[in-house]
Amino acid sequence: MQTRKNNAPSAGRSTASGKANANTGRPQNQDRRRQAKKKPVSQIDPALLTKKAIAKPSAQAEAPVASVPFARLALPEILLTNVRRKGYEVLTPIQEKAIPALLEGQDVLALSRTGSGKTAAFLLPLITKLMKRPALRSALILTPTRELALQIEEEFKSLSAGTNLRVATFIGGTSLPQDLRKCQARQEVLIATPGAYWTW
Repeated sequence: MQTRKNNAPSAGRSTASGKANANTGRPQNQDRRRQAKKKPVSQIDPALLTKKAIAKPSAQAEAPVASVPFARLALPEILLTNVRRKGYEVLTPIQEKAIPALLEGQDVLALSRTGSGKTAAFLLPLITKLMKRPALRSALILTPTRELALQIEEEFKSLSAGTNLRVATFIGGTSLPQDLRKCQARQEVLIATPGAYWTW
């Protein structure tokens, strides 16, 4: 006598899972629950992530151009002549504040934008002091770059023309015999980058 298998689900087996999805093998109602879940939406305002440019007042507005003439400074006449030859007529703000203080022997720590006259601001008082006692005084100017060292040398030579003050620049990568001759000669002012200075 043949017995027929009962295909009906057993009483202990749950039928809540429903039919399986042919593509994923997962029950269809489980796929529906996953599709029903929505992705979280950010509550952050996108405008907060945008950096807007802020207009800044111009440097001219922050630091008004000074109108004090160089003639008012207690500088030797030869320096005033060299200043006029370079086309300088009035002091810039950094020069107006730094030169009188340096002439009085004060220590000055200054910060100013490029092209504001910082180099002349410290060279003019330096040259003035060297002219008074050149045999007993000398100066060392350290600069971070070769370009700035050469720029200071050029400015020094133009401002000190006719004073017989000598300057030597050491920036590395130059002729060693020539640098040695400069070291042996008497120089009132030495301009150097840190690496070249410690080499010598």
